[in-house]
Amino acid sequence: MIPLSDSPTPLLVTWLVHSSLCLALCWALERAGLVRSLRAREYLWRAALLGSCATAALRTLGLPSFEVAGEPELGLARLLASAPPATLSAPTSFSPTPPGIEGLSRALDLACLVWAVGAALGLLRLAAVGLRTSGLARRARPASPALLARWRALCARQGVRASELSLSDELSGPVSLPSRAVLVPPWVEELEPRQQDALLAHELAHGERRDPLWHLGARVLSTLLWPQPLVHCARRRLEALAEFAADRWAVAAGAEGRALAECLLACAERPRGARPLASALEGSSALPERIEQLLAPPAPNRLTLGLCTAAWLGLVLVGAGAPGCDRAGPRNGSRTSVFYDSDGTTEVEIQRGGDRLTLASDVFVLRDDLGGVSTLQPDGRFTLTLLERGERTTYRAEQNAAGLHEEFERNGSPVPLDATARTWITTTLERIARESSFDPRGRTTSAVR
Repeated sequence: MIPLSDSPTPLLVTWLVHSSLCLALCWALERAGLVRSLRAREYLWRAALLGSCATAALRTLGLPSFEVAGEPELGLARLLASAPPATLSAPTSFSPTPPGIEGLSRALDLACLVWAVGAALGLLRLAAVGLRTSGLARRARPASPALLARWRALCARQGVRASELSLSDELSGPVSLPSRAVLVPPWVEELEPRQQDALLAHELAHGERRDPLWHLGARVLSTLLWPQPLVHCARRRLEALAEFAADRWAVAAGAEGRALAECLLACAERPRGARPLASALEGSSALPERIEQLLAPPAPNRLTLGLCTAAWLGLVLVGAGAPGCDRAGPRNGSRTSVFYDSDGTTEVEIQRGGDRLTLASDVFVLRDDLGGVSTLQPDGRFTLTLLERGERTTYRAEQNAAGLHEEFERNGSPVPLDATARTWITTTLERIARESSFDPRGRTTSAVR
């Protein structure tokens, strides 16, 4: 496991690993012919695309891993913390971060920045296409009464509410928008009635299957995660499978397969028009295969709920077992360092991403319960500070002529030094002993002037 920062880098790197495994496995299963059902292939690709995102997010946020991973500096800290104080009397300063890991973390953070810039530009381009699509819908004109009557009759036969049907001179083929509105080019009105019924049934299938919304979500995802070529492959494959499924839905609804095949050929013969964010009849590159299946449709393959669930769970488990990145770990700005000398000056710093724990003190003696300082050298100071999740907690102690003075603060506001505060001090000192080479108990043997 590569430990990285609190930036989006861990999520992106983990997702890159998980998506590569899931999508490559999905492609291999389909390529080998092990998944033949149209619906099963759709479920499989959706599971690979969405499941890898879910497992990467869960892993980055703390999903238990099947792998054995730990921070090597913790074992060293426990070993050194158990050593006698005499072995630590010499000035010591170290950082357990391996230079190679630190360099890798910096490179990945830079790659994450490039990734974010590319995603932002892609989203702007996608937004521009969305605006053009909205303008396309606004400029469309009403369909003819005859075509509109056929559309409403088809919707009534299928028991669904008829959505808006309009004509657009800027399109070369019919499209279904995410709003469930359907836009068709003027040449559709010149088709035979049976061809019009088949074409409209195909577009109704897209609306009932929510294909435009799926396509829009896949485009947003592929834009955000643009460096992963398998995501673009998955998006194109899902779009093609949606066209096959809409063809099959239309035939099952009573449309003639030959009539729909003739519509596909008529659409392919026309020059490409505007490309909106929609499910388009012309959008599939597998035109020969679609026509072949429409002219001789295969026997339907039944897909049980158990098989669908197995496809989802199988790919999710593959992603869950894949390696990932940890948010807390060594990088530039995430380190553990200790310094103290024979005069009793002590400095400890533990940084994990955005969290920081520091201890700075002169010679001191702790209370028996580690709940604070009992004695400091004359004019000595002891400061313990923890910045975690944006909250800063500080314990201070000073030794002056009047005696020992202690303070406890949260985010700069004084807090009573009660039992809760003492427990926090004890817990924080024990954390220092675990995560660094410095054992606060070891300093209690130092002579206090």
